[in-house]
Amino acid sequence: VKVDMGYTFHYRTVVKKQTAGTVPPGTWTFAYSQGTNKDYTQIDDPCGRIHKYSYYGYGNDPPNGSMWMLGLPKSKEIVGEETVAYEWIPSSPISSDHYEVPLVGYDNDIYVPYLAKKTIVRDGKTYTTNYNNYDPYGNPKTISESGENTRNRQLTYWYNIPKNIVQNKPLSETVSGSFPGTFMTTYTYDPHKGNLLQLNRYGVITQYTYYLNGNLRTQTDANGMTTSYLWTNGRISKITNPLYSISRVINPNGTLAGETNGGGYKTSFTYDGNLRLKTITPPVGNPTNFTYPQDNSYRLETRGQYYTYHYNDGFGRPTGSEDIKGIETDMVYKSCGLKDTSTSNIGDTVYYDPFGRVKQITHKDNTKIAYDYLGSDVTLTDEEGYKTLFTYNAFGNPDEKLLVGVKDALLTVTSYDYNILGSLLIITQETLQRAFSYDPKNFLISESHPEKGTIAYTRDNVGNLKTKTDGLGMTTYTYDAINRLKGIDSKTEIITFGYDHADNRTSMSNASATTTYAYDASNRMTEKKETILGRTYSTRYVYDGNDNLTDIYYPSGNPITYVYNSKNQVTEVRGLGWSVNKIAYYTTGTSIGLPQSFTSSNGLTTYLTYNKRNLTTDIEIGSPVLDMGYEYDARGNMASITNYLDPSKNQAFAYDKLNRLTTFDGPWGMGSSSYDSKGNRLNKKIATGNTEYRYLNNRLMDTVGGEPFSFGYNSDGDPTYVKNTLGMEYSLKYDKFHNLLSYDHNAGPIATFTYDGDGMRLTKTSGNKTMVYHYDKEGKVISEGDEFGNFLSDYVYLNGKLILKVMNDAFVPPDGPTNLKASMVAPDAVNLSWKDNSTNEIKFRIERKTGGDGSYAEIGAVNANITTYSDPGLSPGGTYLYKVRASNAGGDSGNSNEAQVTLRTSTISATADPNGNIVPQGNISIYYGADQTFTITPDMGYHVAGVSIDGPNMGVLSTYTFNNVTSDHAIHATFEINPPKISVSPSSHNFGNIYLGTTPIAQSFILSNTGTVSLVIGSITLTGTNANEFNKAMDGCSGRTIVASESCVVQVVFSPTSAGEKSAALTIPSNDPLTPIFNAPLSGTVVEGRSLTVIRTGNGMGTVTSSPPGINCGDDCSELYIKGIVVTLTATIPSDSIFTGWTGGGCSGTGNC
Repeated sequence: VKVDMGYTFHYRTVVKKQTAGTVPPGTWTFAYSQGTNKDYTQIDDPCGRIHKYSYYGYGNDPPNGSMWMLGLPKSKEIVGEETVAYEWIPSSPISSDHYEVPLVGYDNDIYVPYLAKKTIVRDGKTYTTNYNNYDPYGNPKTISESGENTRNRQLTYWYNIPKNIVQNKPLSETVSGSFPGTFMTTYTYDPHKGNLLQLNRYGVITQYTYYLNGNLRTQTDANGMTTSYLWTNGRISKITNPLYSISRVINPNGTLAGETNGGGYKTSFTYDGNLRLKTITPPVGNPTNFTYPQDNSYRLETRGQYYTYHYNDGFGRPTGSEDIKGIETDMVYKSCGLKDTSTSNIGDTVYYDPFGRVKQITHKDNTKIAYDYLGSDVTLTDEEGYKTLFTYNAFGNPDEKLLVGVKDALLTVTSYDYNILGSLLIITQETLQRAFSYDPKNFLISESHPEKGTIAYTRDNVGNLKTKTDGLGMTTYTYDAINRLKGIDSKTEIITFGYDHADNRTSMSNASATTTYAYDASNRMTEKKETILGRTYSTRYVYDGNDNLTDIYYPSGNPITYVYNSKNQVTEVRGLGWSVNKIAYYTTGTSIGLPQSFTSSNGLTTYLTYNKRNLTTDIEIGSPVLDMGYEYDARGNMASITNYLDPSKNQAFAYDKLNRLTTFDGPWGMGSSSYDSKGNRLNKKIATGNTEYRYLNNRLMDTVGGEPFSFGYNSDGDPTYVKNTLGMEYSLKYDKFHNLLSYDHNAGPIATFTYDGDGMRLTKTSGNKTMVYHYDKEGKVISEGDEFGNFLSDYVYLNGKLILKVMNDAFVPPDGPTNLKASMVAPDAVNLSWKDNSTNEIKFRIERKTGGDGSYAEIGAVNANITTYSDPGLSPGGTYLYKVRASNAGGDSGNSNEAQVTLRTSTISATADPNGNIVPQGNISIYYGADQTFTITPDMGYHVAGVSIDGPNMGVLSTYTFNNVTSDHAIHATFEINPPKISVSPSSHNFGNIYLGTTPIAQSFILSNTGTVSLVIGSITLTGTNANEFNKAMDGCSGRTIVASESCVVQVVFSPTSAGEKSAALTIPSNDPLTPIFNAPLSGTVVEGRSLTVIRTGNGMGTVTSSPPGINCGDDCSELYIKGIVVTLTATIPSDSIFTGWTGGGCSGTGNC
């Protein structure tokens, strides 16, 4: 019996998908195939991309024994973008049951498919992950990845077979590969439930305990510190660390109703019926409210009067936002779902590729930054077309990559080496190398730099820094039970820190200051108290409901108030007796939200303008008293600064491909800088000065040329001295934290400094005055005072930028004097003079030292507005140095320039040759440092031939001054008789256009002697190309001797014999030493002429005129014209006559002829 059986299979499949509405419209089409093309699905998306999915299916004609593969993915490809391929292997048989697929084939046993290989091809690179050595439960024991580098993971597993806990429980994992290092992680489990009890990651051990239901109960870190957890409604409701607890109220639906921090302050949350967040209510301040429309197209977030709309599309994806200020953001998706661009109305537009990588950033001025991806390389092209190449390495996943090289726009390559965990080991740039090393736990334990040498670290069991040892010695760090930094001990200074149970810092102290901090229930700082030099200072802060800072009470005691609008923008700042008001902001364009103008207490208004990239382009104050313009290059570098009120102060800048300043121009003159490949400046030129920079181990060692200095460093790379070639030395000293402690000049102290625990300068002591500094929460200086607690200056900020300095007039130090001069007025006396630059000094203090190695001591003072001082009774022959300071109750100004004088005389020998004199003359005795001027005068008929100064001839001078005379000199003058000097008038002549055959034209030349001795004239001739066309009609000069101030005449006629342009010269030889041959150019143009005559007939009246002019008949009825020229005649008739017409010359009728 034969039975034929047939089957008909019916499937319902998607062949088209369309989107519309509040999302980009799009259509996807689906196609399915099998057989020789194997089983695949093709999807054409609305972005024009083709997605191909290939499967192991019936159409592959699989052999018996491979039925277990049916339905497994073989590859997925986005054509032209990426291909992911899969290879599979079967497990050991899990059943001996026979498995048959009708009409296809069969397997004798049942198998589980295991992934054996995954291959990703992207940007021309292949990345592979192999899974091998599966255990009986489907856990791979070896995972090998390869791309540009390889990484291997060897795993063992823990099992509880009776309870069927056999998957995804690694017992150990060892990582190694082509990068250095081998690291192991081990896992310990509860033998009954399989909960993780201990995690040992590279030697860092964390332990866990659990409740009976499996929820985490405690976590103990490698330092033995335990954090415990309580649970309610499936969520953590309490976290208790070694120091405090955080409590949470969990709603029955699992949402968070409230959280009380370690300080006991609660934040509450409410939700709508869809479990969407509705309100957040902080302990202090306005709540934040959220509302949603029925279609969920946006979320409106409000706090006080401030609001922001957050928009979503129909798929719930964020599409942008808009706040009360009008600042908008947009996120655009392609119709196929990929992110296309993100942008805002005040910032850049970012474009993305199909993998979500940035491919272009376009600024609002249409300049661009582009990113190109090829293999493992990314090329960044900046706004001016300069390219930087970034090279990455990956293992089996192209999205998990490490930067291994950078080639900048000048082709300098920097390479980066890593260990197998991705920790940086070496940075190499040409011969420069920086190295980093790690312990077996992968904690950084040392780093080496050419500038600083080696820095070594030790760490505790969780990685906190315990000690740091550099060239200045060892520093020790301690922590509290929750790893907050508690103390720093450098052996010469100890810094301590304290915290509250909300993790706010509450105290900091060191030898220089003790600081405490207070906070409100919302963790906003309300007060900072500092004790410095035995005095306590307080800075207090007050906030509004939106956390805007409304009041600051400065350490000086002065209050500052900030007034806000509904947009959280400051509209006024005011203090005691002053204000900055009418603060306006841009509301349109790309500068929305930026300050536009504000008015100060002095009535002056400041106006600010910006370009499309929100860089400041103009600052104008008043009407104006300041007007500055700023321009930028395409990369945002400052290209020019224009002072519209004083263009002499304009500045211009240019940069190289790496944005380093290369040329500049300004009041100082033109300048330029060059650099080496490591970024060190090699050369600086300003005007005529040129300075070269030289380095050793990447440290600046000295400069040579225009600004010669040498530099020294301590063992950790801090600069310790700066010397110049004149013996001036500046030395610097540091504490163990590398803070500058003192600054000395030639072993004399200039200033000393102290710091708080954050390294912020607290005091500066210079001379007998100490300045105390105070800072706000952001670290900006807000107040300065003296060591007695007197307020000196307060600083006021708007949006983080300084807008005002308030000074205590009673304590404003005066400006320092300048232009100090010391003059010897007697063998034992010196007079001083200086320029007074201040208006509030009480006195000037004069200091003197003897010799270059002496010490300065005050020798006297003069009252305000007196700018001279006499210092008698000195030792003849001695050298003295002086400086002057202005002084008042606020302290002293800076020092004037240093003036030096030596009490000895010098001699200047002043001599002159005959026929002139020098005044004064003879051996002139000059006090040290004095000036002496000499006047040189020739006798009548003579002139100064030269003046020599100490030998070299300085040329022709009428006066010369020796300034600051400190040695002997000599000056000598020589004279010469004045020579004859010829003058010819005119010095040349053009005879113009003349007609051939007409009467020759004559031109007279007057030869004069403007010198003081007789001028002898030689034989005057006519020379040049057309000399025969010119003639001397009269010569009253050849062979004559002309005494001073007299003259003679030569007459030349132009007598051409042919047409054309003619030229010659009247050549006059004489005994003028400067002009022995004087050539007076002669020229003219000869044309052939034709005579035109108009004859009037009849008894009427009228005139005939010509164009070109010449005939005006009536009176002038004949004219000679150039041959070939067209002449138009026009008849003009009065009212009592008529014109009957033309005859002759080819003319007729009554029109123009």
